[in-house]
Amino acid sequence: MIYSNSEVTPYDELLFEHEMNYPNETGFYDGIDILFECEEKEDIDYFFKSEENINLTAKYVRSRYDMSLLFLRREWEMSWKPESHLSFHSPYRQALQTMTLIAHRHGFPLDLCRAVNSFLPRDWWYDQRRNCWKYECQISSVQNKLDKNQDRLGKKKHVICSSCMLVSACSIKHLNIIHHEGHRRPCGLPPMRIPTKDDICLCDNYWKNCDQNNNVFEDNDDWESDDSASNPDLHGSRTYRIQRYFKKHSYRSQKRQSFAFERYYSEE
Repeated sequence: MIYSNSEVTPYDELLFEHEMNYPNETGFYDGIDILFECEEKEDIDYFFKSEENINLTAKYVRSRYDMSLLFLRREWEMSWKPESHLSFHSPYRQALQTMTLIAHRHGFPLDLCRAVNSFLPRDWWYDQRRNCWKYECQISSVQNKLDKNQDRLGKKKHVICSSCMLVSACSIKHLNIIHHEGHRRPCGLPPMRIPTKDDICLCDNYWKNCDQNNNVFEDNDDWESDDSASNPDLHGSRTYRIQRYFKKHSYRSQKRQSFAFERYYSEE
């Protein structure tokens, strides 16, 4: 999306489809090898490097990708500021422009206008970029855009998930279907949840040479095999701490939850 200069918002369901955004453990995108051809598995164990020039396996790539989503989510929850003006949808920007012009006509200082605008949250004006996350509705929305059927776009407010405040649906019925189709697993967990104090601390410490013993990163419980044993360079690195954080606060909880309609899949 970035390479094609497309607008990126956390309201896009595809951003949270990990299989669509980076290779899995086998080096494939959704089972299709579009990266490279290789015969030996060890040739495709490592396909990305961190800023420390450390080879990353799929689970570390996943945590780094989730870190990017967490940055996006954190910035999205912040109030208006001049640097983030273009990330707000068009009606919101037009409303701010109107308020600023009125203030200027009455002689208000520009700094005062900026200070007032900074108190306006993003949800002050309903964002028309929201779409229903139900698969059939997404297909219909894309078709309407391709057909340029503007009469059916952007005129209906959606039901919003009260936990993550990201997922939206055409109706409560569709929202329940989205939950059963799998949203209930990551909902309320980073990077999808509204950033908590620990999430914000992780984002702030990402840019600093923070103390590795910070309790945000601590996790002494064994949950799965750790690549740092086979790759000592990973231990204590920024990537390692990020992966440990998401393992503690997100991946573990998701693993313990059953998949939607699991009993149907297990039936013979």
